[in-house]
Amino acid sequence: MGCNSMVLTTTAHRFGVGENLDRISPSGSFTIGSEEKSLLSGIHPSGLYSHSLSDKDRGVVISPRIELKGDEELWMRVRRSGNSIARYAVQNYPRNGTVFPSSDLKGGKWKWIRHNLDYWEGDRIHIELSTAQDQAILAKNDERSWFGISASFVAKKGSSNPSVQELQKMREFLGSTYRQKDTLPTFFRRLISDALAAWVKDEMTDAQTQAPRNARQTDAG
Repeated sequence: MGCNSMVLTTTAHRFGVGENLDRISPSGSFTIGSEEKSLLSGIHPSGLYSHSLSDKDRGVVISPRIELKGDEELWMRVRRSGNSIARYAVQNYPRNGTVFPSSDLKGGKWKWIRHNLDYWEGDRIHIELSTAQDQAILAKNDERSWFGISASFVAKKGSSNPSVQELQKMREFLGSTYRQKDTLPTFFRRLISDALAAWVKDEMTDAQTQAPRNARQTDAG
């Protein structure tokens, strides 16, 4: 992907406070639902999740420091609810602003976030995710707040577009699953059946955690 720094989701040298934030959760990890109508709130790809047991649990994850060499950009694949924040911090500066952007993650859906790092050439940054009540200066009083991150990296500008690459990988996965003369209902039943069988065996892949919800979008694209 043309990246020179993989952080948070691939290194053991990060700092994490919160339930299960001391290790990478494998593909097929799940979170408990907070509403009576659903036992589970999600089955996830490998990554870091602050709400493995409850979306009332608080959490902070901080990456190792990254020295910027110039002409670089930061990509993060994140999701959240309840005013948690994903951001990069320069020299541990705790505020946000024009040159200190933060992403107030909303909607609970996976999203790729990109930040241009040109301004900070020669400086050192770290990536930080935190639930609403655990932000150094920007704290909010949301009782329920959570975040998840499945990928993050720093790369040369323009060398990578992970959202496009992700869509292409999903197309390839769905294509390998499709069988000639499949109807759409038959195809979806097989996707779900194969994913559930893999989940029971602790063999679920990242693609299987997301294929059912992405299949329609991929087909439409």
